[in-house]
Amino acid sequence: MASFGFVLISFVLISILSFVLIKINGYIFSKNIDVVKNEYVNLLKEQVKGDVIDIKEYIPYLALKSERSLKNTIKLKCGNMFSLSYFIYSTYKSDSVLAKNIENIVYQALQGATFLGGEGFYGLISHGEFVFGQKNQDKIKLTRPIPVDFQEGFINLQLPNQISNDVACYIKYFSPIASYIAACIPQEDLRQKIQYMVADTIANRNLSMNKNRYIFINDTKGNMVLIYTNVMLNKNRKLWEIAKNKEDEKLIRDVFQKELKAYYTRGGKFIKYMWYEPKLKKYGQKISFICAYKPWGWIIGEGFYEDEVDFAIDRVRNGIKEGISPIIKYLYLYILLLGAGILLFSYILFLYLNTKLRDTFKVFEKSFKEQNRIDESKYSLLELRNIARYINNFIEKFKDYENEFLEALVYAMESKDPYTKGHSQRVARYASLIAKELGLGEEKESELYKAGLLHDIGKIGIPDNILLKPGKLTPTEYKIIQYHPIFSYEIVSQIEQFKPLAKHIRHHHERCDGSGYPDKLKCEQISLETRILAIADVFDAITSKRAYRKQLNAEEAIKIMEKEPLDQEILAKIKDKLMQLYTEEESVEYRTDMIEEVEKIRKELFDIDYITGLKRRRVLIDKTNKFIEEKKPFAIFFIDIKNLSYINYTFSTYIGDKLIIYTAIALSDVIKGCSNCETLSRAYNDAFLFIFKLKSKDYKKECSSMDEFLRNTLKNKVVELFEKDEEIDKTTKRKLYSSIEFHIFYGVYPDEFKNTEDLIYGCMKKKKKHSES
Repeated sequence: MASFGFVLISFVLISILSFVLIKINGYIFSKNIDVVKNEYVNLLKEQVKGDVIDIKEYIPYLALKSERSLKNTIKLKCGNMFSLSYFIYSTYKSDSVLAKNIENIVYQALQGATFLGGEGFYGLISHGEFVFGQKNQDKIKLTRPIPVDFQEGFINLQLPNQISNDVACYIKYFSPIASYIAACIPQEDLRQKIQYMVADTIANRNLSMNKNRYIFINDTKGNMVLIYTNVMLNKNRKLWEIAKNKEDEKLIRDVFQKELKAYYTRGGKFIKYMWYEPKLKKYGQKISFICAYKPWGWIIGEGFYEDEVDFAIDRVRNGIKEGISPIIKYLYLYILLLGAGILLFSYILFLYLNTKLRDTFKVFEKSFKEQNRIDESKYSLLELRNIARYINNFIEKFKDYENEFLEALVYAMESKDPYTKGHSQRVARYASLIAKELGLGEEKESELYKAGLLHDIGKIGIPDNILLKPGKLTPTEYKIIQYHPIFSYEIVSQIEQFKPLAKHIRHHHERCDGSGYPDKLKCEQISLETRILAIADVFDAITSKRAYRKQLNAEEAIKIMEKEPLDQEILAKIKDKLMQLYTEEESVEYRTDMIEEVEKIRKELFDIDYITGLKRRRVLIDKTNKFIEEKKPFAIFFIDIKNLSYINYTFSTYIGDKLIIYTAIALSDVIKGCSNCETLSRAYNDAFLFIFKLKSKDYKKECSSMDEFLRNTLKNKVVELFEKDEEIDKTTKRKLYSSIEFHIFYGVYPDEFKNTEDLIYGCMKKKKKHSES
C-alpha cells in the first residue's frame, strides 16, 4: 500500500503544478495586455487615416464619373427632344399653313418640359438667339455665334442674372427649321448634382462598414453633407441641430471647432472627443482622423471608439482562453485517466497478483504499451478475463484520447504561426488516406496519421524571430529552420510508443535525388512511410496560403509536384485521390480561430527595439524614403555613444545597457520638445538616428542650432537619469561620468546626399574621420 500512497501523492502534486503554471501564464498575459492595447490603438489609427486619405483621393474620380453620367443624361434628353421635333415636322410638313409655323409648334412642345428633377430645361437656338422658358420673351442674344458646320455637342451659355449665370447645354442641329434643339442645366445645379452623387456613393460604402466606423462629411459652415448612410447635402442642416439638449449642442459645436482646426492642418489631423456610440447607445470617447477636400470645402473624417479597443482586447483574451481551454481539458483528462489507470492497476496488483501470474501480466503490460488488443478467450480465470477486457477497453479509449491530445498539442504549437494553422492535421489526414489508398493496412494508416500530426513539432525549438519573421529568411536563418526535423525526431524518439514514428518524422524533408535535409538521403534510403509523408507535406504546403505567396489549387499542385524529386511512382498512383481529398478537405473544419488582430499586432512588434522601446532603423528608413518621394528637405542626426566598449569592460555590461537606455530616454525627451524632430530609432548597438525636418533654405543654421543644443544638453540629461538611479553607488557614478561622451553628426538631403543609405553612411564616415583625427 506504500506504493499506492506514493502514486496518489504524485498525482495530486502534478495536478497542483499544472494549476500553478496556468495561473502564472494568466498573470503574464494580463501584465502585457496594456502594451497590446497601445499597439492596437496605433494600428486602428493607421487604418482610419488610410480610409480617409483613400476617400479624399477617390473624390475627384467619383466627381468626373458623376459628371460624365449627368452629361450623358443631358445628351440623351436632347436626343429625345430632337426625335420629337422631327416627328412634329414629319406630321405637319405636308400642311402648307402649319408648315410655316413649324418652329413655333416645336417650341411649344419644348415649353415647360424638364428633366433631372426639374433642374434641366429645353430651348431653341435660332438666328443667334436662345429661346427658352414658358414665354417667348425668355430669350438672349448669343455672345458669339455657333460655327456654321457645328452639328451637335456641349456648349456653355451666359443667361441673365435673374435666372442663373452659367448654363451647360447639349445642342443638336435641326435642319428643317435651321435651329438647334438644346437640353440645358445651370452649372450650379450640375455641380450640386455631382456632389450629391459622390456623397451617395460614399454612403453606399458606409453600408458595408462597422456601424461605429464610417466616413462622415461636413462643410466648413457646419452643414452636414453625409452622416453614416444619410446624404444631407443641400438640406442646410447644421451638425449641432441633431443635439437633443443644450449640453449636447455645446459638445457638438466644440467638436466642430476641432474639425475646423484639423481642416486647416496640412495633411490632416487626429482629434479626440466625446460622441454618441450607436452600438452601446451612449456617449463614448472617439478618436477620428480629419482632413480637408478644399475644392468643395468638405471636412472628411472617420474614427473609432476607445470602447472598441477594450472589446477587441477582451475578444483576444477570451479567444486565447478558449484556445487553451481544450488543451487544459485534455491534459487534465489525460492525467486523470493515467492516474486512475495507475491507481487501479496498483490496487489490482496488491490484491490479486502473485508470483504465478507474473508472466501473464507481462503479456498484459506489453499489450498495453503497444496498444494491441488481448485475446480474452485465452484466459479461463474470470478475474483475468475481466482484467483483459478492462485493458482492451482502456486501450480503445486511450487511442481516442491520444489522438485528441496530439491534435490539441499541435494546435497550440501552430497557433504561433497563422500561416501553418491546421497544417499538421491536414498532413496527417492526407498521409493516412494515401496509406489506405495504397492498401497498407490500418496499422500503417494510424502510424502515418500520428507521424503527420507530430512531423513539425520540432518547430518549437526554432526561435520565434525566425519562425514568425514576416519577410524573406536569410541563408543562415534558413539553415536554422532546417534543424526542425532533427528537433522533431529528438522529441518524438523520447516517447516509447512513438519511437517507430521518429525515423519518418526526421526524414520527411528528404528528397529522391539527395537534395533534401537533414541527412541528404536518396530514394532507396528513404522508407515508404516517409515518402508518403513527404508527398502529403508538400501537397498541403502548396495548396495552403503562405506569407510569401497565395495558395494554389490541387491541379496546379500536382503539376508542380510531378517536377519535384518526390517518389513519382506513388504520386502517379494517388494523384487523382489527392485531388479528391483536397476537395473533401475544403469542407473539413479545424480549430484555427486565432484572432487576426493579434497577428497584426505581433507583426508590428518586429519593428520595436526591445531594450529601448524605440523603433528599429527600418522604420526610419521607410519614413525618410517617403520624404524623398515627396521631395521634402530634411536632415538625419546620428548620435553615437563614445567608448561604450570601454564602459562595458570597465563598469560591466549592466552599466553599459543602462547608458543605452538612459540615452534613449534623454533623446526621446528632446524629440518630444522639438516640432521638427521625429522617428527616433536605435540604428546600431551604440548609435541612434532621428529625422530633423528643415523649414528654411538656411539648413546649416537650423542644423547647427540643433547640433549645439544636443551637445549642450544630452550628457546633462543622461547624468540626471543616472543620479536618480539608486542601484548604482556614488563612487561608480563619479567615475562613469568622466567616460560618458557622444559623437553627434548630421547629413542633409538633398544638399549633401541623395538617398537614405548615403545619409547614414555619410554620418558614419564623418564619425570615422573624427575618430581618426
